[in-house]
Order: sequence, then structure tokens, then C-alpha cells
Amino acid sequence: MRCVTPNRAPRVGTIAGTSLVVVFLAATYPLIQLDPGRNLGNLFSFLGRFAVAPNWEYAPKLGPRLWETVLMAFVATFWAILISFPVCFFASQRFTSNKILGAGIRGIVAVLRAFPELMLALLLASSIGLGPIAGVVALFLTTVGFLVKTFAESLDVVDRKPVEGITAAGADWTGIRSIGAVPQALPDFVGLSLYSFDVNIRASAIIGALGAGGIGYDISQAVKLFQFDRLGLLIVSIYLIVAAIDVASSQIRRRLH
Repeated sequence: MRCVTPNRAPRVGTIAGTSLVVVFLAATYPLIQLDPGRNLGNLFSFLGRFAVAPNWEYAPKLGPRLWETVLMAFVATFWAILISFPVCFFASQRFTSNKILGAGIRGIVAVLRAFPELMLALLLASSIGLGPIAGVVALFLTTVGFLVKTFAESLDVVDRKPVEGITAAGADWTGIRSIGAVPQALPDFVGLSLYSFDVNIRASAIIGALGAGGIGYDISQAVKLFQFDRLGLLIVSIYLIVAAIDVASSQIRRRLH
């Protein structure tokens, strides 16, 4: 769509849209309390505190915390995949054999997606106690909500011809889905599962600040006590873990394609 008229003058819609954006930004300016000078000054002051030598004496304690964080993300993702794979066929609008059941499942996973991991971890830590179990359950629930929805959407867009061919050949319910649909959707399934694991690594580091296990508690304490020699090590270690998982995920996707 062109934003100017043939005589190079802006269209009325372009002017109106730009004006609305400007008015919206002006109206929200007091709400966000933006003060560039003070905000940038505080940011640079905070970053400057990282210019300290790392506390290498803390490094031996870092390994077990990192392992707990990765293990939390892996367990939550693993069980979420096991649950989401069979359930997604009932949530798929193309492959469910019961429309009412499919609508019910989609409603349940919508509820799971409505609550962020942080809120669920807070509720679970208050109900079942502090520790990694609260974090794992919170990550598991949100991951199931995400994977069931995205797996079902991947099934909904597979090519109809192989499915119709398998159906015409007399395949049963299981054969139609396992032979006609799953091979087409498998790259999406793997990519979404790896993405969920990547997200859960970072989420487990955040919810740990609530006492739900993992390295998040150490990050929270380092910030509160201004232990920037430890905080730098924690941030770099999380980055290295996420970067390694990203490289591994890329290799797996490349092999699948």
C-alpha cells in the first residue's frame, strides 16, 4: 500500500495514523516516567560496577547450581513433550475425532498459557514448598500449554495429499496420524521442543529467585548484596549454557532438513 498520493503528498490515512501514534506516545510519557538523563546515568553506573575481578573462589559452587538449573529445564521439557505429543492430536482441528473434546483441550491449554512461569512458581512455592520441584512443575505446566497449541497448529497445516492417500488405503486412526501427518510435522515438533528447552533454561534462572531452585536464587542474592564479582560469573555462565544449547539446536535442525 502506497503512503503517498500520485502528486507525492501524504495520504490522509498516513497523516491520521502518524498523528495517533504521536498522541499515544505523548499520553503515555508521564506513565512510564521517562527521564533519559537520570535513567542512562543509573544504567552506566550499574554497568560500571561489573568492572571488578571475578570471585573465582565462588566458581566451585557455580557448577552444582548450573546443573540444577539445566536439569530443571530438561525434566520439565521432557515430560511436557511426552504429554503434549499424544494430546496435540486431540487438540488439532483436523485430526481430532471429537470436536467437543478438542475444544475442551484447547481451552485448558489456553488457561495454562495465561499464567506465566513466575506466577505459577510463586503459587507452587507457597503451596508445595520451596525447592526445585516447584520450579519444575511451573515450567512443565507452561510448556505443556505452549507445545500442545503449537504441535496442533503444525498438524493443522500438513499437506493433505499424504493423509488422504493413507486414508484411502484403509489405514486406521493411528496409521493416518503416524504415517500421514507425523513425518511432515516432525521437524516442527523437534524445533519447537528445542525452543521450549532453550526458553526453560532462561525461565528456570528467573523463577529460582523465588526460591524455586536453580541459579536464580544466587543471582537474586548477588544483586541484593551488590556482589558484582559473583554476578558477572553467573551472567556469563548462563550465556554460555544458552549459547551451547543454541548451537546444538541448530545442528539438530540442520540434520532434520
